[in-house]
Amino acid sequence: MGMTETATSGVEVAPSELGESFASLRLCAPDAQQRMRRSLSRLGQLTALQAYRVDRRLEVVDGLKRLWAARELGWARVRVEVHALDSVGAKVRLWRCNTVGGLSELEEAWVVRSLYREDHLSQGQIARLFDRADKSWACRRLALAEELSDELMAQVRLGLVSATACRELVRLPRGNQEEAGQAVVWRGLTTRQTRTLVEALLAAPHEQWAKVLEQV
Repeated sequence: MGMTETATSGVEVAPSELGESFASLRLCAPDAQQRMRRSLSRLGQLTALQAYRVDRRLEVVDGLKRLWAARELGWARVRVEVHALDSVGAKVRLWRCNTVGGLSELEEAWVVRSLYREDHLSQGQIARLFDRADKSWACRRLALAEELSDELMAQVRLGLVSATACRELVRLPRGNQEEAGQAVVWRGLTTRQTRTLVEALLAAPHEQWAKVLEQV
């Protein structure tokens, strides 16, 4: 479980030269991306992107919205801090870079799943990396990531369903999440209202779920 950072260097590179494999671990609603583009256009790049080297390519760990905005604006160069990290260390750095603003529970879940499935860490190892005393935290995050249907994930990535509402919807069987998610979108339900809907569905016989959704 290597993750020791041995060196950091600052470089300027073309946005096209940067990889974005960590995009699968992040949420970025269209309106958030628009705000970032306006900010870069007015103020320039105030903070360097965070990256690590994978073979000969730099992969962005944190700062994807800035990278995408720079590409949209046609920038020739962006400032990047390159950290000597492996895959595990890069994912932990992503989390640490967002300790103030915070990753959503869903984003944390995607990071945990990546560490578990791709880096083959145990749930106990993952919990310790995130300063958690018990592996049950990693278990809950892993369940959130793996019980999420593809359809609901697409709605969340498009910004149609919030990450907090998603946390409630994932309590439903995968085959029913999309329909319930659509009801949340159509009715503009808050997270609390989404929780009430999910609890009503779980309390009702399955054959009455369509009626429950109609009454939202």
